[in-house]
Amino acid sequence: MLTIEIDALDGHIQSRTFAGQNGKSDRRAFWQVGYMNNGGRYPVRIEIPMEESQRAYTAGVYSIHPSSFQASKYNKIELNPFSIVLVPQKESKAS
Repeated sequence: MLTIEIDALDGHIQSRTFAGQNGKSDRRAFWQVGYMNNGGRYPVRIEIPMEESQRAYTAGVYSIHPSSFQASKYNKIELNPFSIVLVPQKESKAS
């Protein structure tokens, strides 16, 4: 199962400003670093897009919310690259 892990060192939002071109105003992009576990040997470092007013995800393991998916112009499933919502996974209780 695909999971996204945020560790304590990455519990903050990063940003970058892109200079406007052709008379357009500057644009800022916001993201948070996480690690995608998709069944491979090692997790993959990813950048999760964020809104300026959005709170950073706290350290933990997350799944991708169904609202983050959309249909492409060819009706193929894809992630919305501008709006990915994560939901915390419930911790399993040790017996």
